[in-house]
Amino acid sequence: MKLAAIAPVGCEDLAPDTGYHIAFAQFIVGRGYSEHQALNVTKYTEYFKQHAQMGCFVLLDQATFEQEPPCSFEQLHQAAKDVYASAMTVPDYFHDAERTMNGMHEYMRWRNSEFKGTLVPLLGVLQGNDTDELYRCLLAMVWYCKYLALPRTVAKVCGIDRTVYWQNWADRGLFEKLPGLQVHYLGGQYPYTDAIQAATASESKLKEAVVGFDTAELTTAALNGYKIDDPILLERPELLKRPKDFYNIPRSEVLKVQTTVNNFTPNNFSLIVQTKDVIVP
Repeated sequence: MKLAAIAPVGCEDLAPDTGYHIAFAQFIVGRGYSEHQALNVTKYTEYFKQHAQMGCFVLLDQATFEQEPPCSFEQLHQAAKDVYASAMTVPDYFHDAERTMNGMHEYMRWRNSEFKGTLVPLLGVLQGNDTDELYRCLLAMVWYCKYLALPRTVAKVCGIDRTVYWQNWADRGLFEKLPGLQVHYLGGQYPYTDAIQAATASESKLKEAVVGFDTAELTTAALNGYKIDDPILLERPELLKRPKDFYNIPRSEVLKVQTTVNNFTPNNFSLIVQTKDVIVP
């Protein structure tokens, strides 16, 4: 399992380079919502493009939760082309299973009838407010998508643990019936218990299926003066909360804490797993 570290726009190169990255389409197609973001479109795009060309995995997301409205299908594919994306998310809508499924079907109709470019592997994001809605979303996506994701916030609302959820599917033979299907954990939260459980799972199918997770917490912790393994973060999780202006934080501010951000650097996440509940940078 690998970690994709999220940084403010224009600071991508200051975060740990693990060979596993997440980029946001809005910032690539120039739909910046601030002057700062608009000024960094080229730099942002080039960073992920160069890493994709070097063989890194680049997931193109839409930042649906962070910014509305989502990109159009055309813009999404243009962004994927610009950064040579390894996979891209299908448009989804926060906690709205019906709208997300309808969006999936609408996207596939467009892709099959109008799109003429290179097809990029898809990541479907499960949305909903209970396990029944998640199940319906999964059925709608699993035949089209090479990757699936269950956001941390959605899992919390549904009252489930992500690793337990995917372990149940592994036990039911999902990953054997659909070889090559992989899972990304959208949104990691310190101390990353679910990611560690997946990385150390005794069930090989689950361990092979869950390929990575993303988080902005390395940067937010450092900006508050802490390394990501500091015990105080368990007592004060507000120190890890991403500020509303996160993507606009100046590069000069991140440069001041770059060493602290990069205290969490192994290329393979499993290398830092010493036990199922302890992270040693």
